[in-house]
Amino acid sequence: MLIFFDWPILDPILSIGFTLFILINVIKTITQTIKIFLQSSSDKKVLEDIRNKLISLVHVKAIHYLHLCSLVDERNVFTAHLEIDQMITAHEQTHIKQLISIHLAGFSLVHTTLEFELPEEICRDE
Repeated sequence: MLIFFDWPILDPILSIGFTLFILINVIKTITQTIKIFLQSSSDKKVLEDIRNKLISLVHVKAIHYLHLCSLVDERNVFTAHLEIDQMITAHEQTHIKQLISIHLAGFSLVHTTLEFELPEEICRDE
């Protein structure tokens, strides 16, 4: 820059500015990478919104083992166990799965695993 302006302080200031810009972006990238490796939950509000949508479904008595983790950026993996309030037919299960698909369409879920637990069934993951 000294070719265009006779300001000796300009080059060190620009060097420090570029270095800070690069450093800030490196820290952001490392933070995102660590969160992905640790399978951290992306957003508590999103998880609560998903819980509310699922608990409002017919025959869903309770939900547990909710886990939402980020793969890359806004692409998430979601797992949950849905406790069903009564014995239901395969047709009713299919209907609930279709409703779940509709309710979760607005979220950036690339993989969803939901397990139905029938009445008096003991959860093997607890």
